[in-house]
Amino acid sequence: MATTSTPDDRPRLRVGDHVRDREMPTQTLLVLEHTEIPANEYPIGMGPATSADVHPEYDPTSEILRVAYPNPTAPSISELVIAPVPRARLELVTRFYGGND
Repeated sequence: MATTSTPDDRPRLRVGDHVRDREMPTQTLLVLEHTEIPANEYPIGMGPATSADVHPEYDPTSEILRVAYPNPTAPSISELVIAPVPRARLELVTRFYGGND
């Protein structure tokens, strides 16, 4: 099972975990995918910008995770907004698989 390694005391995140976006703390998001790509290498749009360029306040080596934002009117998961977010921007809320690690 893939987990995001962290250089500090933040817990590792797993696919299925519920997380909070530090910039939008009232929303709970769902971890969908580990890209294994650091923010400074993750392209945004068609230009040369990377996720690290868009999020300069976060560690540029932080792995990008794809997360789903909530939408109570979405008829299916495919209708949710899915976005790449640096791991450093996310806080664990609850584990999908249980446990505290």
